Amino acid sequence: MFDWIRKKSAPVPPQRQDAPSTTVDTPTRVTDVIAAAEQAQQRGDRDGAIAGFDEAHRLAPERVYPLFWLATLLAERGDLARARDCAEKGLVLDPTQIGLLLRLGNIAVAQHDPVAALEAYERVALLDPEAPEIDALLADQYCTIGRVEEGVAAFDRAIARNPDSVVLQQNRLFVLNFSDLLAPDALAAEHRQWAAQHEAPLQRLRHAFDGSRDPDRKLRVGMVSPDLRHHAVAHFVESLLRGHDTAALDLVCFDTSGHEEDQVTARLKPLAIAWHRCGELDAEQLAQAIRQERIDILVDLSGHTTGNRLLTFARKPAPVQITWLGYLATTGMSTMDYRLTDAHMDPPGMTEHLHTEQLLRMPVQACFAPWPGSPLPGPLPASANGFVTYGAVNQWAKASARARDLWARILLANPTARLRIIAKGGHTAGLRRIILGEFTQRGVPAGQIDVAPFLESTEFLRFLAGIDVALDPFPYGGGTTTMHCLWMGVPVVTLAGRTALSRNSIGPLIGAGLGDLVTATADDYVRIASELGRDRPRLVELRAG
Repeated sequence: MFDWIRKKSAPVPPQRQDAPSTTVDTPTRVTDVIAAAEQAQQRGDRDGAIAGFDEAHRLAPERVYPLFWLATLLAERGDLARARDCAEKGLVLDPTQIGLLLRLGNIAVAQHDPVAALEAYERVALLDPEAPEIDALLADQYCTIGRVEEGVAAFDRAIARNPDSVVLQQNRLFVLNFSDLLAPDALAAEHRQWAAQHEAPLQRLRHAFDGSRDPDRKLRVGMVSPDLRHHAVAHFVESLLRGHDTAALDLVCFDTSGHEEDQVTARLKPLAIAWHRCGELDAEQLAQAIRQERIDILVDLSGHTTGNRLLTFARKPAPVQITWLGYLATTGMSTMDYRLTDAHMDPPGMTEHLHTEQLLRMPVQACFAPWPGSPLPGPLPASANGFVTYGAVNQWAKASARARDLWARILLANPTARLRIIAKGGHTAGLRRIILGEFTQRGVPAGQIDVAPFLESTEFLRFLAGIDVALDPFPYGGGTTTMHCLWMGVPVVTLAGRTALSRNSIGPLIGAGLGDLVTATADDYVRIASELGRDRPRLVELRAG
């Protein structure tokens, strides 16, 4: 879902000779074929290894060992359907083989089938509750299918076994934002506790700054991010890079991604005075690289999201450090001086106590730019359909139980309306069944619900062309998704909360002249969404404008 679990548990293969051959071929022949396949694997000949293990399976179809390696190697080659078939065949032979269960779960994750992945990991947990990383794997899938509270509990178990894990703790902090498990004050305290454990011990690694204090020189501003590529963050960073005052400051980008550079990276690189690929550097090495560039102001674009470098910021490699954009909450760190925001997300006096940073309020906190070639809005779908189509098009993990309650109320108040939902895994019968169940249990007929899979950018925008009104989730509202909806002429109804994450659709809606779609109560949310769905002339006007 969020690319949290970067290093999956390595599935342990079964014993090589787990059963004698019952075919006319001798066991010695099977052993020789397996040995040759293993040698091909060791010298990097994956196709040769696959052919060898395939032959071994033909000779001894009752053996699990060749099926394990076929599943593994085929998955590495990208042949996920055949890999899954091999894993499932192996589990018919031995339903308790943990290595194959983990392999099947990992394959299902790659196929965006969270229900099958969860079932495989849950079987592992029943067989061996101490299996390495099993709770983190469970947490990822629980959150993907919308069971965030169970995901947090799984992260708690994982952290209890590995109490020093920075990544597990940050993943837990991130998903807590999706739920109402903790009040804002308690969640802010959790961020401070993370910093107390991981930032404070690094204080001895901080250095005095030796940069020039000449007030007339250009400032050097560094930006640190793993997302300077085809990623939501780049939608906002590109505008800044293109529009910054080159006479007043030099922008230096520290690209910490482990991904290959793409066409978005190629567009961004010429806009900075210097660009450093730093994905292989550890936290201290990155801090040294930043010091060598004599950065005056260092900007974090990640917060506690995947691939962040907060432990570099904990070393204070620049005299002024700011967090912005990627994580609309406090880092909890004393070394992060400011958080860039606006008065819509953080009204003065409302959220200061939730931050260790000082809040810097801009008129708007970011400027969105769609990708080149993005489609334009088309005609209003309701005009052709004869009914209104609502959309819940953010990550399904954001669809809290309270949000589902209100969406059901809207549909019950509008019996001819439809709700189109996007969810990673929405192409699978398992997840569709779960999501439909969430609404039928609330009294909504299944015929009012349509579930679609996760879509890449252009396809996602075309999907939005079939939506009349978008419903913002809460307590974690839409960000880039809200901007995409507005770009496609789709109005968004949002419920304003008391944190920046729950208010990040407000500024764009007010800027688009849709401030009346910002609601303060659950009843207002239902009423305004229902009224807007019935106001065909206004929807036509909005889509055309």
